[in-house]
Amino acid sequence: KDSLFFVHLNQKQSSKEAIAAYRNQDFDKNKLILELSEITRKMVMTSSLTEFETLITGHEQMLSEVLKVPSIKSKLFSDYSGAIKSLGAWGGDFVLATGDAETPNYFKSKGYMAVLKFSDLIL
Repeated sequence: KDSLFFVHLNQKQSSKEAIAAYRNQDFDKNKLILELSEITRKMVMTSSLTEFETLITGHEQMLSEVLKVPSIKSKLFSDYSGAIKSLGAWGGDFVLATGDAETPNYFKSKGYMAVLKFSDLIL
């Protein structure tokens, strides 16, 4: 929990358009749902940051390939050392980033001023 951050990108995406684009893709949606659900189950269960980073990176890559859209990390933060996961409509308002005490400084230097520590948001 101390290594997780939510970063507000202020790039609101239309969830309606993102869903429509997803539905128009030709792939085995049931297989994707099963694979993503399994990754999500593992994310919730792990206590290892390294494993969590591997899982969110895999989740992000899988969606990037299916949606034919570059991952938010490759698009905006290719020099970032932690893992980044899009939240909501692809590349929209928030991302989840893994990192350390310097993480807020990195994102603020890129112009993203709202960086919230997960540990500050939970009880």
